[in-house]
Amino acid sequence: MPTTDSTTLNLSALPFYQWETTPLPPVGEQIDVGVTLDSILPPRDMPDTLFRKSIFYRHSLQVQHQDLKPRPDGHTAPWIFSIILLLSTLLCLYYRLRKIKLKSILHATINRRALERLIRDYNLNRKFIMIPIGLLVCATLALVIYLAALQDRGLGTYLLLSIAMMVAYLLRNTLFRLLANTFENKQAMDAYIASNYIYHLVLASILAVLLYPLAYLPGGENVMLTVIAIVVGIAFTMRFLRGVILFLTLSSGSRFYLFYYLCIIEMIPVLVLIKWL
Repeated sequence: MPTTDSTTLNLSALPFYQWETTPLPPVGEQIDVGVTLDSILPPRDMPDTLFRKSIFYRHSLQVQHQDLKPRPDGHTAPWIFSIILLLSTLLCLYYRLRKIKLKSILHATINRRALERLIRDYNLNRKFIMIPIGLLVCATLALVIYLAALQDRGLGTYLLLSIAMMVAYLLRNTLFRLLANTFENKQAMDAYIASNYIYHLVLASILAVLLYPLAYLPGGENVMLTVIAIVVGIAFTMRFLRGVILFLTLSSGSRFYLFYYLCIIEMIPVLVLIKWL
């Protein structure tokens, strides 16, 4: 009986080599691989390998470290979220306890009568009631500085920075009141400090919201720092100009000296910060 018929292929007539299932011959013996390409196509001459001198040879920027460097860890410390949440809670608690409305605060930043009405209606005419505003804005700004430049130092560094800024803030207000008593302009200085507190409360509220994307937005640290810097700059300019207008309106002495020591106390911290940056 034939192995093939008209409906099947004759595998023995295929024009290509079929591998055998026999074991490989010992090493050193020639192996028959069928028809090779060398017997069909002419060999092509390949050029020798060219070696060129590196552009970094004897360059001024040489490799300094041969070992592998660990990948920087961009993970935010867990306590930072607790601090942000605590600051937000304290701000909401202050608004709640004093029953302050955001609309009244914004109106008080641009209107003197609204500022006086805010202080009277919400019983903010006592000094120690507004002190928490200064402490909260110092703690918020300290966290911004920590996230921008001191993120690898730990919780102790943040606490020391916050305490230092709070002490400086209280000493600044004490110096304001001392100068006001010296020049007998206590009413004008009280209005100036109250205006500062209102602006600082608005600034702390805005920064408390911006701290979340600053700490947890992937790749957005530089953008958020730019936004925060613009917000702080606008708040400082508006606060200073508004405070000077209130101070000079209510003052009763030499306006030159009043404006002179106000500029000194307000501008020196800004110049120190610019110099440090």
